[in-house]
Formats: sequence, structure tokens, C-alpha cells
Amino acid sequence: MKPGRAEKYLDAVAARWRPVAKERGLTLLGAYRTTMRDTEAVLLWSVPDFRTYTSHLAGVGRDRPVRRWMEYAHTWRVDHRETLLIPSPWCVTHPDWKTATSPRGRGRTRR
Repeated sequence: MKPGRAEKYLDAVAARWRPVAKERGLTLLGAYRTTMRDTEAVLLWSVPDFRTYTSHLAGVGRDRPVRRWMEYAHTWRVDHRETLLIPSPWCVTHPDWKTATSPRGRGRTRR
């Protein structure tokens, strides 16, 4: 991240990338600016399954809105790493969480 640009980058993620990512099945779980260092932002993403993840990766190079975001993001980024999480059925971010059986076999998990 270019020094002092983390807040503007996170604003751009919210305004420009999040809607595009949402259409592709990605969910932003958290977007953070690190303390005492203005050159880093942390984005935590979730996808419901590997199919969504691989579909997203396959489309990165050929999908025009994704390419536009990647080019636009270079306004702030000098490097990046995205962390995508695949939740287990017992995780509240999993699409089937309401009906998932708890990992210890105690019946149904409720919201």
C-alpha cells in the first residue's frame, strides 16, 4: 500500500470492488486498516465453496469489471495478497448454516 492511502483504498473496495465481487459469490467479511502502519490494509473474504472460488479465479483475466478493478486498485496498491476462506457447514458464513448439524452431533444449529 502506498503510504497514507489505506483509508482511501478501503473506501474504493467498498464502492467499486465489493459489488463486483458479490456478483461473483465473494463475501467481504472484514476490511481493516492496520494500526501504527499506514501502508497496510487487510481484507478478509469468504466464498461458499471451491466451485465459486475456482470460477472467480478463472474469470479474473477475462472478466472486464474484474480487470478494471485490478487496474484501478493500482492507484493505492504496490503489492497485494487476498485471503479467501471456504467456510465449513458449521460456520455462520456458510450458505447452509441454518440447517447444518453441529460438529459435535448435538442437533441442529440455529441462527
